[in-house]
Amino acid sequence: MRRRRILTYINRTLFILLAGSFLLGIVASFAVSLPPVQNRLVRLAQFILQRELGTEVKVREVDLGLPTHAILEGVQIFDEQGQEAIYLGEFRLNALTFSLANFVFDREESQELYVDYLKLHQPVFNLYKREKDGKLNIDFLFGSGSEEDTTISGNSLRIRFPKVSITDGVLILRDSTHERLDSTFSNRINFQNLHVSNLQADASLTLYHGKKWATEIRSLSLFEDCSKFQIDKLSANVQVDSLRGDPFVSVENLILQAEGSKLNLDVYFPKTTFGSIFAENGSPGFVTLRNSNIRFETISYFLKKPLELAGTVNASGNIRGNLKKLESSNLRLAYQDSTRLNAAVTLENVIETDLLDMDIRVQSSKVSLGEIDSLLANVEFPKGLYDMGTLKMTARYLGRYYDFKVGADINSPNGNLAGTVSMFF
Repeated sequence: MRRRRILTYINRTLFILLAGSFLLGIVASFAVSLPPVQNRLVRLAQFILQRELGTEVKVREVDLGLPTHAILEGVQIFDEQGQEAIYLGEFRLNALTFSLANFVFDREESQELYVDYLKLHQPVFNLYKREKDGKLNIDFLFGSGSEEDTTISGNSLRIRFPKVSITDGVLILRDSTHERLDSTFSNRINFQNLHVSNLQADASLTLYHGKKWATEIRSLSLFEDCSKFQIDKLSANVQVDSLRGDPFVSVENLILQAEGSKLNLDVYFPKTTFGSIFAENGSPGFVTLRNSNIRFETISYFLKKPLELAGTVNASGNIRGNLKKLESSNLRLAYQDSTRLNAAVTLENVIETDLLDMDIRVQSSKVSLGEIDSLLANVEFPKGLYDMGTLKMTARYLGRYYDFKVGADINSPNGNLAGTVSMFF
């Protein structure tokens, strides 16, 4: 009898606890929807986001699922000029191991916010390069502070997002440093006026108080509306560190598949913030290009006049520079079975492809005219040249892709040839 009373007491207590928790959840959900509570939650969310991002933030609505689930709707993040830079229709997260009270009131405590899942549906990113310094309007979000700002004030918050997804995103990038802002060219990417749609991404992200962040992009795809250029898949490991007076941006194992081409490379920008990467006269970066297959048809998307070339070249080498000038002392190109080019390259006016000046010094290379003939569909070589077999050559290319001069010294078992050719089309 005594045991039965104890079991009855335990069952009754468990039922009261469960029922009380259920009723408390209903009451809490109802309370969150009340206008006074909702107004306080919105103000609190805006306060925290504005403090951490250092800019104006507006939140339309907050929905809490106790104890750690939250949905922010209608989030607007403004740039330093007061223009909307980022809009998030829905910011959904499930946060664990985080004390909101300590974060708000105890600024000396270091904390980690673990966000189990973050989904951004139909976000809009409105970006532009500022005329005064050529940096992106969201550069301040990535910790591009002064060099004296070498420490983190207050509590150190690390936010982990093991799974971040972007669906149906839009990215608009305008370059106010150029006059040709609204110009468009058929089937050509115009870097002064980009409009990207159908942005899809799957990634992980770690933020360190906004001044240092790292992301693993597992998959990213997009479509550029004006040129019809499509990135089928991009993956990379990215680190941005602005915690000290010597910032850097590092991109490792970047694999890009687009329009039949596949690039494999590493990129490192010392003394650079994320937003200043796109500045033409920014600090030079370093690129390691590995075993990449590039279709000439893909290159034509970046040129005002399409190349009269058809085929795929394999490229590797080290490149140094910025969007104003690029240099490589060991660029290696392979085409089909026999053609192998080793070159030192200097490119100037990189962002203005119709004004791109090229100085290409070809050294100790081999060329098969039969293979080059398939590459240059509209060029016919003298028949006697084909009898020379595989050629050993040095050469120099000076000019633009539509107006250039080539000087070459060619050697073969059947004879030698030296000369200079100028072309314009």
